[in-house]
Amino acid sequence: MSQVTTPQRSRRSIAAHLLMVCGLCCATICSASESPPPSDPSLLHLEEVRWGFDNNIQLQEFNLLSLKVHNVSSNPWNGPLRLTQVLPGRQPLGIPLQLDVALGPEESRWVQFTVMLNDSLEGWFLDWGGGEFGTLELQTPAAGPRPTVLIYNPDTVLSTTSPLRRMPEELFPQNLAGTASLRGVIFHTVPFWTGARVRTLREWLNGGGRVYLLKTSQGSYPRFPSGMDFLNQESNEYSVGAGVVKRLPFTLEDLDIDAARNLLFNDDRPSISATGRSTMLNQYGYMPPTEAVGWQRHEWASRELRKLAIFKRPWLLIYLAVACYLVTLFPVCYRLGQDHAEVRWFYITFFGSVLIFSALFVGLGQVGGHEFNRLRSLGAARELEEGVFDVTQWTMACARSDGTYHLTLAGNGAAVHGLNDLEAFPGSYDCSTNELTMDMAPASTLGLYQRNRVTSSLQRPHLANFEQTANAVQSAQVSPGPDFDKSAIAAWLVHRDVAYPLDISEAVWKLSRQHRSMGISGIITPADQQSIGPLGMWRTSAPAESDIPEAEQVILERIRPLLIAAAFQQSAAVDERRCRVPEGQVRLLIQRSLPDDFKVPSADFPDQRGTLLFTFDYPTGSESLR
Repeated sequence: MSQVTTPQRSRRSIAAHLLMVCGLCCATICSASESPPPSDPSLLHLEEVRWGFDNNIQLQEFNLLSLKVHNVSSNPWNGPLRLTQVLPGRQPLGIPLQLDVALGPEESRWVQFTVMLNDSLEGWFLDWGGGEFGTLELQTPAAGPRPTVLIYNPDTVLSTTSPLRRMPEELFPQNLAGTASLRGVIFHTVPFWTGARVRTLREWLNGGGRVYLLKTSQGSYPRFPSGMDFLNQESNEYSVGAGVVKRLPFTLEDLDIDAARNLLFNDDRPSISATGRSTMLNQYGYMPPTEAVGWQRHEWASRELRKLAIFKRPWLLIYLAVACYLVTLFPVCYRLGQDHAEVRWFYITFFGSVLIFSALFVGLGQVGGHEFNRLRSLGAARELEEGVFDVTQWTMACARSDGTYHLTLAGNGAAVHGLNDLEAFPGSYDCSTNELTMDMAPASTLGLYQRNRVTSSLQRPHLANFEQTANAVQSAQVSPGPDFDKSAIAAWLVHRDVAYPLDISEAVWKLSRQHRSMGISGIITPADQQSIGPLGMWRTSAPAESDIPEAEQVILERIRPLLIAAAFQQSAAVDERRCRVPEGQVRLLIQRSLPDDFKVPSADFPDQRGTLLFTFDYPTGSESLR
């Protein structure tokens, strides 16, 4: 028997150790690349639920849902929270939302969803692991007016007799979509905000928010740090973008209910009386309330987008192919069989035509057979700051074949809602990554409504030579710049509540003398579309679904009232208080084709087209306008 020498044993031992080390390294790398498994759902407790800013909701609008979760164990907890809208009986409805949560040992934290609410009768089902301890049904509160809330530090003691609704400063949203239902905020102290919350407050204020400053207990107004220094002006009332900041000569303790109603809750009412003319844009018909009338904007957008997105068969080519096939069979094949002695020519022609036309019919008969997966969208983009836009957008996805498709929504902090309010959405939305997953059937469509913050390199148009009288705009010139001169479809200049069409046929746009000016509420609800249906119910004419193809330009022109309504932040109701530009400002509206910065970065949908109505605000007192 051969003996193993000491050097051989040493080399084998070194090789074995190296293999062991390599195996341990590979196992470590593989385990590090895998996400940790979800924790035990029974170790996560839901401590508190808060809807909106004051525990009321806004119908047909994105609302904030805040959940306080607590890890009761001494170990870290991680896992997804899944939120699903449900009908009575837990029938799923809408898009399921998912948010990944990681908590330290015995940690409590607020997490937030931004959800669309159609009806206060709908419920919500929260799932973080299933079973008895990993699910909970949430009840939807009642709808109320758009809130104006006091932002306060929960660690301080406040008077219990204040007439103001309150919201802890730690719950103010960190994305712009979460502020969709907010009317105004009240500060009597400086909140401990940094980063995303400060940016959200500034952009929300630029977009038309309202901030009220109360005196501190020392009798002075709060002094805000550098990130919020836009609130430090000494004026009692001033504008920040399209928003307003007001200083009120009250402390929190001195403010009574009458002063709050006059100075805080109703100070934005127009000069017309509350019982003045109502506006309506209701597609299906019901009796309107006195001030604001509901309208079905999502159904309208979905109907028009589906006409733009669906794949169509080439019927003219199909009919021509059928005619050619019939002619080939008779009289061509018939005459060959009758006149030619060699029967083989009949069979060659007959079976050859069958094969050729069969392949042709297969190609022509496929819906979208020669098309790519497509997205069609429309919406409004309001400039908040230079290069930053608040985008409200409807999108219709159309797929050629069945499969699972992915969309990563443009921008950040996106909120999304399915346009079909009667059934569950075949997919889900990951709030952590802005990724939407859709399971689609062949030649099917799925509609989305979204609101998000998008940064873009689009250059703001230049407005000059602006002249006005007490009641009207006399002249104005707009230099559209390279981003709008060739792509613009239509443009308007809005002063107060009147829109003046612009002539965009020249290099410099001027007021159009061929089209008359109109009130914003009149554009949104044209009188010739209104009619009285059975039982005296008001409705607007809504064209029925039709297979007759329409030119894209016709559809985009018909959808303009919806775009202008979105630009003036109309949601479940047409509110005349929001159908006007703030005093001292003029607004430029430009409808153009969808820019690349606003498209969805998705390889699954290479064909993307649409239109956006861009909104730019200019101060009328600026020297550059003269």
